[in-house]
Amino acid sequence: MPDPVPASPPHAGIPGHSKGVLCVKCEHLNPVSLDKCETCDAHLFVVCSRCGHRNSRVLSRCAGCRGKLHRSIRERWKGGSEVQPVNLLYFGLGIIGIALMAAFFLWLADIRLPRLW
Repeated sequence: MPDPVPASPPHAGIPGHSKGVLCVKCEHLNPVSLDKCETCDAHLFVVCSRCGHRNSRVLSRCAGCRGKLHRSIRERWKGGSEVQPVNLLYFGLGIIGIALMAAFFLWLADIRLPRLW
C-alpha cells in the first residue's frame, strides 16, 4: 500500500521556504515574495500583535513567541464587553420596523384578529 501524500508541503507558507505560500482562501501556491494572493488578492501573512513576527495565515500560533495569531469565534462574536448605545438603538428601530410591517401586511390581507380587551 503506498504512503499517503500530504495535501500541501509541510513547510508551505513559512516565509523563506522555496516552495511558496499557500493561500487559505483559494489554495493557490504563491511566491514567498508576495503579500497578497495572485488570484484572489487575500492577505497571505499575519503580523503577530505581541512580537511583530510575520507569520503565514494558515498558522494558528506565532512562530516567534508561540502566541495566538487569531481570535476565537467566541471572542470575535463577543467583541466588547459593554453594550454599545448605537447597537441598542438599531435593535429597537428594527423591532419597531418589524412590528409596523406585520401590522401593514395584516391590514393589507384584511385579517381580523380577535380583540383581547
